[in-house]
Amino acid sequence: FLTMNIRNTRFRLLLALSFLVVADGLRPKAVRAETLTAAALTPEAVWDAINAAKDGDIVHIPEGMALWKSGWNSKHWAKMKAITIQGAGIDKTVIRTDTTTAPGDKAFVINGVEGKPFRITGITFDGTGFANAGTWAGEVVISGNCKNFRVDHCKFLNMDQMMTITGDTYGLVDHCSFHALEKNRLAQTIYCQGPGKVAFTRPLALGTAQAVYFEDNERSEEHTSELQSLTNL
Repeated sequence: FLTMNIRNTRFRLLLALSFLVVADGLRPKAVRAETLTAAALTPEAVWDAINAAKDGDIVHIPEGMALWKSGWNSKHWAKMKAITIQGAGIDKTVIRTDTTTAPGDKAFVINGVEGKPFRITGITFDGTGFANAGTWAGEVVISGNCKNFRVDHCKFLNMDQMMTITGDTYGLVDHCSFHALEKNRLAQTIYCQGPGKVAFTRPLALGTAQAVYFEDNERSEEHTSELQSLTNL
């Protein structure tokens, strides 16, 4: 009888251990985000880093100042990944934006995808001295259907328009600095347009995450001989 109890105990112990092994095998493995650093502050180097990144990664853009004639996504039209694009900070990573008015040619053209939240942070976009800087679309153009993006701690300087956000997309723009300079048309901080008439068929979602929020930003606007400031929007 004692021998039988010992055998039964051993059997139960082995059975329990086997369940633990199986359960551990079924448990999802933790995914560790990697940080990829662009080799230089150029559209080509930034594209290479973003192209190599996987969902969850951080793409670091180095400190410095560089002139961009086109954007990192120009001619690629790639869909955005769930990544963070992070500069060294305002006035540390400075992109001077002498881009054209051609579609898709702006510094950051983001084709958002639902289920892939992204973040852009720590970059200055400077249009000082360039006639077309920001004209028609701004230097950060977000479209698609991403439901959780964030643009924060960025600076937009001396442009007609800074950002365009279009499509069935939601997110947050916060702790940014906008200085609009009227050059070719009405100076505008952000142009935001929803998905069209389908939006009018949906129930109101006021106060929910189904919106684009503009919080804790600073904005100023300069005309030919007049400076208007509006802070803490």
